[in-house]
Formats: sequence, structure tokens, C-alpha cells
Amino acid sequence: MTSPTFIEASARRAYAPMERRIEKLRTTYAGDPEALAALDEVAHERAIHHRHSAYYAYEAFVARR
Repeated sequence: MTSPTFIEASARRAYAPMERRIEKLRTTYAGDPEALAALDEVAHERAIHHRHSAYYAYEAFVARR
């Protein structure tokens, strides 16, 4: 089984660029409530992953005919 430390480190590498971009976009769209709401939705994904990283993962499937 993969350790939670490894999982959290992987998540930080994946989410850190997204979190930095969200913060920049919050400044850019400070006067746009719809854009800020969309950014809140995206940021919420990271919060969920952080709280439930032991139970939360992504999977990718490649199907071929």
C-alpha cells in the first residue's frame, strides 16, 4: 500500500501550480463574482483531496478497440 506521505507529496506536486494560478486569477478577476465563484469551485477540489487524501484518488483508463 502507498504511504499517505507519498500520496500527499504527490498531491502537492500536482496541486501547487494550480493553487498558485488560482491566487493570480483571483487578483485578475477580483471584480467578477462569477469568475471568483468558479475559482472557489476549483479550489474546493484541493480542499477535499487534502481532507480525504487517504480515500481520494484519480484513475485514468485507456480503452482500445
